This record gives sequence, structure tokens and C-alpha cells, in this order.
Amino acid sequence: MNALRVKFYLLSLLTSVLSACGGGGGGGGGGDPSSPSFSPSVKSSAKQDIAYSIDLSSANVPVTSVSILNGPSWLAFNSTTKQLEGTPTGAAAFSNMTFDVTFSDGSTKSYGPYSITVMDDSLKQYQWNLKNSGQNGFSSSSGTLGMDINVDAAHSSGTVGSSSIWLVVSDGRIDLNHEELTVNSDLSLSRNYTLASPYTGNPTSSNDNDYHGTAVASIMAAVGWNNKGIRGVCPSCKLIGYNFLDSDQTVSKQISQASSSSVYVYNYSYGVGTCEFSPVDSSYISQVRFNALAGRYYNGSLFVTSAGNDYAGNGGGSCNFTYLGNSNLDQSKSYPYFIVVSAIDAQGFAATYSTPGSNLWVSAPGGEGGQTKPGLFAADIEGCSEGHSKTEATENLFESNSNGLNANCKYTSTATGTSFASPTVAGVVGLLLFANSWLTWRDVKYILATTAKPLQPSAGPTSHPLGYNLSGHTYQQGWVTNSAGYKFHNWYGFGLVDAGAAVLMAKNYSSNLGEFVITEDPKSYAPLYSKTGLAISIPDNSATGASDQIYLRHNLKIESLQITLSIDHTASSDLGVELTSPSGTKSILMNINSGITATNLSSISLLSNAFYGESSMGNWTLKVIDGAAADTGTIKAWSIKVWGGKARKISGLLSFELNL
Repeated sequence: MNALRVKFYLLSLLTSVLSACGGGGGGGGGGDPSSPSFSPSVKSSAKQDIAYSIDLSSANVPVTSVSILNGPSWLAFNSTTKQLEGTPTGAAAFSNMTFDVTFSDGSTKSYGPYSITVMDDSLKQYQWNLKNSGQNGFSSSSGTLGMDINVDAAHSSGTVGSSSIWLVVSDGRIDLNHEELTVNSDLSLSRNYTLASPYTGNPTSSNDNDYHGTAVASIMAAVGWNNKGIRGVCPSCKLIGYNFLDSDQTVSKQISQASSSSVYVYNYSYGVGTCEFSPVDSSYISQVRFNALAGRYYNGSLFVTSAGNDYAGNGGGSCNFTYLGNSNLDQSKSYPYFIVVSAIDAQGFAATYSTPGSNLWVSAPGGEGGQTKPGLFAADIEGCSEGHSKTEATENLFESNSNGLNANCKYTSTATGTSFASPTVAGVVGLLLFANSWLTWRDVKYILATTAKPLQPSAGPTSHPLGYNLSGHTYQQGWVTNSAGYKFHNWYGFGLVDAGAAVLMAKNYSSNLGEFVITEDPKSYAPLYSKTGLAISIPDNSATGASDQIYLRHNLKIESLQITLSIDHTASSDLGVELTSPSGTKSILMNINSGITATNLSSISLLSNAFYGESSMGNWTLKVIDGAAADTGTIKAWSIKVWGGKARKISGLLSFELNL
């Protein structure tokens, strides 16, 4: 057989095989043999909520229309892009899909059969925190469209995290063997602080009902697209568990859990829960500071924490119903190394329990119990006799598995608290570091603040919720727009975290924050600007208040600002503290008539993020207001410390100074 005949024979055989297989060269039927022919590439797997496409643009004659048989309803032909496009909504298998293609010359060809298997997370459709389409989460009321973190936009772009992104869950019992966590967990790096140092071990507990840590971990990094339960915000990130809350919580253990060289993001879903100023050990803050500035190869580790659930008398202990909450009372949260997160409900309002404060950075979904308003869906301790969801549960039909959607009670629909808002933001941070591993901790905070969505624009100013107002004084400001254009609210921080917008910004980000400067003594960390030996009387029950000023010579672009204050007063609960910047922006750092139980305030720190992006140079005005009659006092001392950026070029390069 000569070479020409061999070539023709092999070509005919190949065409026959492709026809029989319905493969890339175009299947039989329809049209003239000389009509256009090409080989569409059809991916055999797809993921829920992730855009899927089949490219038909390679045909030498343009495709004008496509008819799909035995295929998914979400797949359609886009005549502009020349692609079959769509987004899968749930698990499915299509084993005999074909499509008939019509070309611009009038010819047609059939292609297939093809198979597509869609992987999903069966409960994701109820996770309004990820995508709010108005679900009720089996509660008696519905959410509001769009009040979510827009994470689908990040996931669909391929930003899902990776095993190189290490996230810590510091909590009580954490079931890292849960079906949603085991693939993403590393027990070798996890710690059990009920054991002796070095604490290596599975972060378990004897408390069968302690689901908190498991739920927190799952919201942050539950495995995605495994045809099970829920999806985490960073579904491919790696989890490490620390059961710190089950231990005696010594300072040495606090320092230990903030010291890992492997960790990118720490999540602390806990606080002191008090109506008094709770001191923080300086050695612990020094460790957090070191890792925030020098961790992650000197890009900085990220510390994310919950604002607290202490609003309107939820503080417990010596607190009473008059206590209205201030996240700065937990003094560890008055340092900018922590991203402090408040909670919203499914309708986009501040959650009823969420502790407000000038130290907030952003807000995230926290839920409202799952009975009258939607809670959050999260992993639970498996078994219907332990954990949170149980046979006898009464919150809704899902909790008791009465609707058959929660077999063996592996999940809960009622997770509620800033404890669950915090891991949401920690998961978003994981996505940002996957999108751009060179982001510094300052860059991450900048991106979160810049892309956050302001909520409830009419929220404030408001009067005192218990009626303890003061004539001539505005109790709460509502949204404040500072001179740098940033909007800030003591209930929401810069607003609701937007994962999609943040990831997009991270991918194309070039830092412009400049040289990092802290206005402090580099050895003692003492603020450079302070006043002591004062005796400024605070007018009783008067909006006039007592004022004082400090002039700052540093011209920094502010990233955070902290004042430290000492006041002698017989009823600190009466007092409100305000600070006004040189450009005229006012931040309320402490509200009048708050229910704080301390008498004298000695060297208490209050952080404000309301001045973000403003210049630090000029006169800063402190105002202390006494909002109730009968008790008096004086301002004894106060100081200001600024964390910010100052651009300085040396030989064409930026110089950086870190005061470690």
C-alpha cells in the first residue's frame, strides 16, 4: 500500500472513531461533510456557583446558534463570546449531553455525547452570609437581598485559598475530624492547652455540648464542593486548632498561641465580656505586636477578633441592663494589631447583641438566633444528643432534623454572635493573602476598609436607648465622613466586608501606605505626646464638658489612633469621651451614661479608627462630658499615640522603619 493510500486510510479510520465516540471532531448527523468542523473542549466537572464555559470560538466558520439536548438548564450560548456559559446551582450529573451547532454558512453539526458532574455544598443555598437572596434560614423572617459578603465573586474568580494559607481557630473544643474540617485541618500543628507544654495535641474537650469552636472553624474554612453541608469563606485554606478557652488561660498560654511562625491569620472569637475596663498583659501585646509587624516573613501576621456580644446589658457578672457596651473595654482590642469585627443580621442592621466601639474595623454577618430571624449555618458536634442541634431542639425544624435536612445533627442553623462575624473576616483575609501573598498587614487593613460597604446610611444620630440623654449633647453620631473621605460608624466600622471587591483590589494592588511610623519611644513604647499632672474639672451633668488639647508635630497619614486617659470620678458610668482631629472630625470613644461600673479610670486606652487617612499634624481636642447629676471628677492625664504612614524616598527607594 503506497504512502498516499495509507494516509487516506488512517484519516478515514480516525474520523470514524471520533464519530463513534461523539468526540472532539464533531459527531455524526446534520450537514454536509465539508461543513465547518472543530473540537470543542468540554470539561467533565463543574462547581456550584462557579462560572462554567465551553469555548466554541475556535471554529473556522463562526457559530451562530446552539441547541443543547440533555444538558443543564443553566447552560446557554452567548453569541458575543461564542461560548456556552452558565453557573451551576447545585449537584447534578449530565451523562448524555449533546449540542447541535449552526454555523454562519448555514451548515449544522452535532457534538457529543458529553458528561458533566456538578459538585456542590448542599446547605450553601441557606448560607445568607455568603449570598443573601432573601432566605429565611428556616426562621420566621427573611433576609434582605445583597446583605452578604459577596464571596461568590471571589470564589468564581478562582480565589478559594490554598494549603499554604494557615488559619488558626483559638477557641474551646474544636472537632477537626468533622466531615467539613478534616481535609483542611492539620492536627500536627494544633494545640491542646489543657496539656503540658508544648501543648501539641487534638483540641478536643470533655464538654459534649461545646460546638462553638467547631462552628467558628467551619465558617472560616469548611471544605468547599465536597457534596456535603456548608462552604467556608476560605474553602481551601488550612486550619489549625487551639482549644485555649478550655485551659486556665495563663499569660504564658496567651503568648504561646500568638507565637506560631507558620500562621498567617489568627482568629480569636472570644473576649472578656465585662462592663469594666479589663487590663491586658503588656508581654502578650508585645508578642502580638511582634507577629503583626514581623510575622509572615516581615509582611505581618493578621489578628482578627470579635467585637463582643455585650450590647444592652449582655455583659453578665456585675453588669446590669443599663450597660450599653464598648468594645474598647477589652483593652487588648484597643490596639491596632487586631482587626475588630462587629456583627450584622440578615437584613443588614447591627445585630442586637453586637458591641459597638470606635475601635471597630469592619462588620460581617453574625445572625440572630435562627428562630425569629436567620442565624448562621455552621458545623456542629455530630450526634443528636450533643452539640447544639438536637432532637429536642425548638428553634426551628432544621435544628431538630424534623425536616430531614440535618441527618445525625452535623450542622446548626442558629450560630449567632460576633464570634461568627470574626471568622468570616478571617476567611476573607485568607482569600486576600491567596490573591496576593505580598500584602502586608497594613495593606490588608487598607483593602478591607476601602472596599467595605457602608450599611444603613440613616443609622444615627440616635438618642440614648434607655432615655438617659443630656440636653445639648448628641449621644451617638451615626455615620461620620472624615476629611480623607472615609465613612465610619461605631456600630459597623468602615462597613460590611466585601470579599469580591477586596480580592479584586488585592490582585491589582500596589501599596501606597509609605514608611510605617508609630509616635512612641522605640524602647519603652511610651507615647511621644502626653500631658500629666492635670486637674481639669469636669462640669457635672453638662454638655459643655471639660476640654484639653495636644499638638502633634508628626505629619502622618493616620491608620489608627489611641488615647490613654486617667480620670478621677466617682461615677465613670456618667462619662463620655470625644476626640476631634485638626481637620474637624469628631469621634466618640465612650458614650455617656453607658453603665460602666468602674469608679476611677486609670491609664485606660481607647482606640479610634474614625480618623483613617487624615493627617495627624495639628491640635487634637479631648472632651470629657459628665452626662448625669450628683457625681463629679477631674481629668488627671492623657496622651495620644498614632500609627501611620509617611512617605520618604532615599535614592529612589522607600525607607521603612519598624519599631519592634
